[in-house]
Amino acid sequence: MPMLDVKDSSLFFHVKGEGIPIVFIHPPVLTGMNFLYQVEKLSNVFKVITFDIRGHGRSQVSKQPLTYSLIAEDTKSLLDHLDINRHSFVVIQQVDPSHWNLF
Repeated sequence: MPMLDVKDSSLFFHVKGEGIPIVFIHPPVLTGMNFLYQVEKLSNVFKVITFDIRGHGRSQVSKQPLTYSLIAEDTKSLLDHLDINRHSFVVIQQVDPSHWNLF
């Protein structure tokens, strides 16, 4: 089970395939397993990377509160660990509709 130590936590990650890297980032409450079907199809052409954010799935809980900035830092640490400089992101974000500025 590949794990990456980051500050006060350890992140589970999964890499499948070869080619241009695509990084899938799940929102809080879900896990990297939510991208199972995408990983299976896209890994025929791309290097597909998923990981469980802190406190989710197989990643350890962190003493730090989970924020989008912390997820971004962890993502950068993972990309550095995998020696990936060029990549594409697929991010699923959960947003409270009260934050939408419709007018």
